[in-house]
Amino acid sequence: AITKLSNFHFASNLQSKKRILQLGEKYQFCFNFGDTHIDSLKKVNVNKKNFEKLKIKYQLPNNYVVYLLHPEGKSRIENLKNSNITLNTLKSFKKNILAIYPCTDFGYLGIINSLKIFKKNYKNIKIFKNIIYSDFINILKNSEFLIGNSSSGIIEAPCAKIPTINIGDRQKGRLHADSVINCSANEEDIHRAIKKSNSKEY
Repeated sequence: AITKLSNFHFASNLQSKKRILQLGEKYQFCFNFGDTHIDSLKKVNVNKKNFEKLKIKYQLPNNYVVYLLHPEGKSRIENLKNSNITLNTLKSFKKNILAIYPCTDFGYLGIINSLKIFKKNYKNIKIFKNIIYSDFINILKNSEFLIGNSSSGIIEAPCAKIPTINIGDRQKGRLHADSVINCSANEEDIHRAIKKSNSKEY
């Protein structure tokens, strides 16, 4: 509806532009403009000096993964289960985890409850309600990989040359880089994806 009500269209990629044209919009008013998240990303000063300050600020270990899982629009119980499976798989690899709270879509409390419960039994996890964008990009750039289903794994992580383990269907159908490994929310698939992201070949 928003597309049909608009006169000008600034698509984030060629695939999206083609879809807009398929809706009957005029070619001269459609532009393959690129994703505006990249403009914000380019403004962030990513360097070793900044990261060393952030290591102290957030008390980061030398090696860690970024965990950012949003709800899939299912029940609180289903989201709690998906989060538990992902966290326990990371635990089996003895990964240090930097976890960030999910967005407040339906079912988000299940993920938050999962993080709180997990923290009681696993010391190598740090949980943050939010992290400012410039800090997040520096932290992401120096991580092993991003795991979850955030759009950050589709846009920011590939630009930072960091692997993404994308879980479930939240980002299904979106154009993405080869550095994104898609998997379902089960232990076997996630385990396989982590091994792939850590491989020298990958």
